[in-house]
Amino acid sequence: MNLSGLRYFHEVAESGSIRQAAERVHVAASALSRQISKLEHEFDTPLLERRRTGVVLTPAGRLLAQHTRTMFRDLQRLKSQFDDLRALQRGEIMLSTIEGIVSDLLPEIMSGFLAQFPNISFNVSIGSSNEIMEAVISDHVDIGITYNAKPRAELDVALACPLPSYAIVAPFHELAKARSLSVSEVLKHKIALPDPSFGLRRLVDAVAYRHGLEIGELLRTNSFEMMKSVARTGHAIAILPKTLVRRELATGQLCAIPVNDHELANAQMQICVHRNRTLSSAARGFLEHTLAYMRALPAPEPILPARSRGGRGRKPRATKERKSSRSLSR
Repeated sequence: MNLSGLRYFHEVAESGSIRQAAERVHVAASALSRQISKLEHEFDTPLLERRRTGVVLTPAGRLLAQHTRTMFRDLQRLKSQFDDLRALQRGEIMLSTIEGIVSDLLPEIMSGFLAQFPNISFNVSIGSSNEIMEAVISDHVDIGITYNAKPRAELDVALACPLPSYAIVAPFHELAKARSLSVSEVLKHKIALPDPSFGLRRLVDAVAYRHGLEIGELLRTNSFEMMKSVARTGHAIAILPKTLVRRELATGQLCAIPVNDHELANAQMQICVHRNRTLSSAARGFLEHTLAYMRALPAPEPILPARSRGGRGRKPRATKERKSSRSLSR
């Protein structure tokens, strides 16, 4: 069987375009199309539906695409292992992650790894927890970093890290001076939330349901940046981990108020890999580096057990503020 033809088909299946695939493999679109036609003749079945807007895989094409994706990812891993044998330490690490760690935490982890292995490259995509898990399962990426995701039989969680969620408000919001809040106090206000494909959204929905409360949704979005921007206007509360708003907290643009709820206080970030797939040497090394880095971080500050807004009730004891700028909760 023609390996070049399979490679060309794989690139078309990934890009959805013969022209884009041809540019990626540096051949003429006509030559690439001829190779795929040969594959179709060899398999005696159409693999692509050619349309004015691009190409669509037929059922047979989708089946072949599953196999070619695995085949070329295995070849990539094999190449990485050959590189290791030659002591070149080359390779590409494919990651899919939640948005909240890409501005600070993930670059810090990558920087430490690159100091030891400067020839490694990264391909990082951002998505919801559902999208991230699917990317790992379908072998589009080596490692996924999710938030409060439901277990999947195909995935192993290499490490689960505490990442509690807080009520995020503008400094002039009426709740900004509270030391802690109940769920009912938070949900009296308009809320900015991610869409249901995000683990964070499912967490908030479950908390509201358990308390018998409705959510006054002002904003639904797939962007945490949009949630933060709306919170800064004072028109809504965002429910987010502190690590997503570290810069805004440091500059006083936003405030993070603990919410007295067990599920919000014990939410987790998960680092996951495919249960039945062998990582490349580069990906395995980065995973081990990431796990060591995360285990060395200070634990998040505990959520305060009682509220003190308005001066009523017993005031909770102040929690000594941690000085580490790398803590997940900061």
